[in-house]
Order: sequence, then structure tokens, then C-alpha cells
Amino acid sequence: MSRPRTRSGQSTVEFALMIPIIFAVLFAVVEYGYYFGAVHYVNYATFAGARAQQTSASDGAVDANLTGVVDLLLHGNVTSDATLTGDPTGGTVTAELPWTPDTPGFKEVMGDMAVTMSITLGQPECNYEANAEGSNGSVATYQDNRAICQ
Repeated sequence: MSRPRTRSGQSTVEFALMIPIIFAVLFAVVEYGYYFGAVHYVNYATFAGARAQQTSASDGAVDANLTGVVDLLLHGNVTSDATLTGDPTGGTVTAELPWTPDTPGFKEVMGDMAVTMSITLGQPECNYEANAEGSNGSVATYQDNRAICQ
């Protein structure tokens, strides 16, 4: 009577076949996590730059305020290549983030994933603030709008 052959090593072979796929999915999740985090940071920095530009349009310090926003918000590892430029008339702030995936194989699949976004803010909230009253009955204004609204 012959014994059936055992399947020793089958799970090792299956694991060896699956491990590249598992690592590819893991690295893709990490790569997209970095990418979406960088897009979020650049989006917020663009808004903050537009807000800084809007509040400093009266004193002519637009470039200095945008430099401050870049120094504060875009100094991280994934956003260090981002640039923030402002329109000298105080209209629009544009951010550019060059992005090419670093994970092997994804560069060929995804290609260039650069991000360019622009934000244009409207008028300061002067009309809103003029109608807002603080708890003590005084008109509430934001510190950075006082020069523009008065």
C-alpha cells in the first residue's frame, strides 16, 4: 500500500509567489499617502498664501508674506520642491508641486503627477465684520483685516 505524497512546502511556494504582490500594494499605499498628504499641504499653503497676500496688499509686503507661508508650511520632506507665487496686484496665488513617484515600477505606470493650483480670494470680509457684534457689543474685526477694512 502506497502512502499519499505530502504537500510540504506548498504554502512556502504560494507565499513566495504572493509576496511581490503584497509589497507592491503596500508600497503603492505609502506612495499615495505621501502624494495625497503633499497635495493637502500645498492646497492649504496656497489658501494661506492668498490670505496673507490679501491682507498685505495695502502695505506692499506680498512677497515677504508668501515667503513666510512657504517657510512655515512647505518645508517638509514631501513639499520641499513646491513653489508659491503671487500676483503683485493681490489677485491670485499659484502653487506648483512637481511629483514623480519614487516607488519602482510606479513611475512607468503613473507618469508625471505634478500638481498646479491657483486660488483667488474675493474682497475681505469687511461687510460681514461690520455687521458682527462681539459679546460686549463692540464690532468684531479680525486683526489682519483692520488695515484693509478701515
